[in-house]
Amino acid sequence: MLYGAYAVADKLYFGLVAQPQIFALFTLVNILQVYWYTYKWRPAKIAGACALLCVSYAGLHIGLWKAEEHAIEHHQKGLVTFLGVLPAVFIAAGFFPEIVVCVKEQSVEMSNFFLVLDILGGTFSTISLAFDHTFDYVASVTYLVVVLLDFVLVFMKLYYY
Repeated sequence: MLYGAYAVADKLYFGLVAQPQIFALFTLVNILQVYWYTYKWRPAKIAGACALLCVSYAGLHIGLWKAEEHAIEHHQKGLVTFLGVLPAVFIAAGFFPEIVVCVKEQSVEMSNFFLVLDILGGTFSTISLAFDHTFDYVASVTYLVVVLLDFVLVFMKLYYY
């Protein structure tokens, strides 16, 4: 979500703007499935939770987007850079529990197909930034962190095989 607001405020390509929103939708579906199957929530309760989460997400996203636009207009590069790098920090933090589990179990139980797709997605997203008027280094950090940490998992998978 944080990267989506940065991508909109920085006027990146449509694909790079839509990608975080689609991932957020998949995350919402995943969360609601947990409540449907694990906690046996009724359809009305699921619909209410879905509406609440969508409104919260939209409000937070618009607020972050407007804050970034305000920072860009007032030439506050530090805030813009911070809000652009913060998603990369969260992504990296999300990878580390998986890496710790893989080291503890001495096995990487991730699909090769998923790892290849994730690496290619990060690579092509970074390449697409090169076709903009100026290369956005801050935006590229988010994609390159994913590629780097996916390669760590690939090398761990090869090592433990």
